[in-house]
Amino acid sequence: MDCFFSSLDRRVLKDRRLMVLSLLLGMGTVAVAGMGTAAAADGELPFSFTTVHPLRLQDLIAALFAAAMFLVVFALPKNTRETALCAVFAAVFAVCQWIGAVYSCSETWDPFLCSKGKILKGIVYIGAWLCLAFAAVRLLTALLRLLPVFAPGEIRMGGAGRASGPAAKGLRARFAALPLFVRAMLLLMLCWLPYYVVFWPGVIHDDFFTQILQLLHLPTRFQGRQITDGAAILFSNDHPFLYTQLVGLFLRPAINCGKPLIGIGIYTFLQMAGCAAAFSWFYATLCEFGGARGVLRAIFLVWAFFPTYPMFSILIGGDAFFAIVFVLFVTVLVRIFCTRGKDLEHLPFLLAGVLIIFLLSAAKNQGVYIAAVTFPVVLIAGRRHRKQILLLFLAPLLFYQFIYTGVIFDRCGVAPVGRQEGLSFFFQQTARYLKYNGDDVLPEEKEAISRIFPYDELADRYEPGLSDPVKSTLSPDASDKDMQAYFRAWASMGRRHPDTYLQAFLANTWGYYIFDFGEYKGSMYFTLSNLETYQKNRPWAKRLIEDGTISPELQKALSWQPPKALRGIRGKAKAALEMTRNIPLLNLSQPPGVVFWLTLLCLLLFLLRRDWHFLWAFFPAFLVFGVCLLSPKNSSVRYSLPDCMLLPGLIGTCAGHVRRVPENDTGRNEAEMPAAGEVRPGKTPLDYKK
Repeated sequence: MDCFFSSLDRRVLKDRRLMVLSLLLGMGTVAVAGMGTAAAADGELPFSFTTVHPLRLQDLIAALFAAAMFLVVFALPKNTRETALCAVFAAVFAVCQWIGAVYSCSETWDPFLCSKGKILKGIVYIGAWLCLAFAAVRLLTALLRLLPVFAPGEIRMGGAGRASGPAAKGLRARFAALPLFVRAMLLLMLCWLPYYVVFWPGVIHDDFFTQILQLLHLPTRFQGRQITDGAAILFSNDHPFLYTQLVGLFLRPAINCGKPLIGIGIYTFLQMAGCAAAFSWFYATLCEFGGARGVLRAIFLVWAFFPTYPMFSILIGGDAFFAIVFVLFVTVLVRIFCTRGKDLEHLPFLLAGVLIIFLLSAAKNQGVYIAAVTFPVVLIAGRRHRKQILLLFLAPLLFYQFIYTGVIFDRCGVAPVGRQEGLSFFFQQTARYLKYNGDDVLPEEKEAISRIFPYDELADRYEPGLSDPVKSTLSPDASDKDMQAYFRAWASMGRRHPDTYLQAFLANTWGYYIFDFGEYKGSMYFTLSNLETYQKNRPWAKRLIEDGTISPELQKALSWQPPKALRGIRGKAKAALEMTRNIPLLNLSQPPGVVFWLTLLCLLLFLLRRDWHFLWAFFPAFLVFGVCLLSPKNSSVRYSLPDCMLLPGLIGTCAGHVRRVPENDTGRNEAEMPAAGEVRPGKTPLDYKK
């Protein structure tokens, strides 16, 4: 920190004119930005040129902090490249804040652009956020360069390392002798165990009940259409078939034995262990190649004590399983780039990578696209190990495409994902067009839309932040020729009113790129979903009960309730955890927009430091954001969950001085202590002795 202050220009810090300017900037930007968007309403941004609001203590503190930040930024050494990149980042951030402020209270931007005065307010609002974001990012980049760097051998878990000298006795010494990965995993399991006990046997996402009915070979519907008939079509990959079968290994025999909660409890414990293992492997990798001891400990504590992570680790739902596999996938990429591809020369690592990429592809429908897009990036960046990378990606992707979704799906009676899932982006634009520009539709365009949709219903079904009501009306009989005619109509309508299409996109996605802690849907799950609650929200499930398809005996078997002894404490724990939505820091990993901007900030810092290898390693994190933008629901935590789970590790990589293996590494004596920042492949910090 002394080095940081010595780098500042003392003359700037003592300049009274700059002090006054910084104070005015701090007060003005905080007042205009409103430090949030919840106050935007009725076509008005959260500030006024004419009305003076009473000064609150938190506003004064924020203004003084911003003023100090501006003054320090004025005194920083000049760096043209850093300044330019931070300015671009801040400009994009500011525009996104304006978009969020607009669409958080309106379906359209028209009330905010209807006069020159309101346009001017928008420009001022964007300018305020631009100044605040630029100063914050510029200051952060300067501070992160000055974090202390330690030799990897100095990193310890809980202050204990391998015993040196006389062998210590006792449990602590035995624990310290374990590999870092094992110790980290045991500590995470210990910290998460209270959540598992209180919420035993686990928590269930509502959509998973469709998969339970498929396990029992009962007809089910999804998004208003039949996806299984209980005879020829037993399963649907709308909800990943692999995950259905994985949970079914424990749940089906438990239901047959009349003890479904036991099966759920066994599975959630194993999933919690898998989540702890994924985080521990990532953490051990950072310790192997990193040096900022305090930062690495801090990110481990986040995984251990922030309630988001243990609660999602015991969630039965494809999103949680996919997020765990995603962390493993990124860990594989980090190790590939940190070891300069040398880990690929080891067969166990290569086989583990192949398995992880297959699981990524099969665990969620978007996973195969993330793997496929990441493949050429890794291939180009790691061209020295081209053969191993080709095997690492092509083997699981080809198996998934031709064996898993081909032969296995045919044998098991699995229907592929409906086309409406990948096309909701376009359908939402069409519905908005019919609502706002319905009088400008040509006869041939109306005919093309009517072939695949109930034309007269589409405008009424439009919801700005949810495409399910629209896409569920897609005709199952729509042919490829009908779809081609629709897309021709879609393109011609878009050429006439491109702003309508743009607004349909913004209204359905703004929650994923607004930095605000209050604007997001969903969070942790607390309920043990059962048939009684499911039939209330699914009319078709109610009909299955009424017509006897689901027998009274099966109804009883699927009517799950938490044990009576836990219901009281479970309710109190739920109330306490729901409060974390409003507690600073504890809610840092939940809002999708906050997760996105922190992820993008880390990628910016990699770019500023020219850490290209980490840009490629964490490239999938940016692809998850792309998936969110194409998702059917705005601002949903479950779609951004992979980045949420990865975020502490990403921050640890960025701030923890994680390094690559030196290119001229020769693997000297293992007992020799490395210099600060030096690492060698295949060795963990605990392999070195002082």
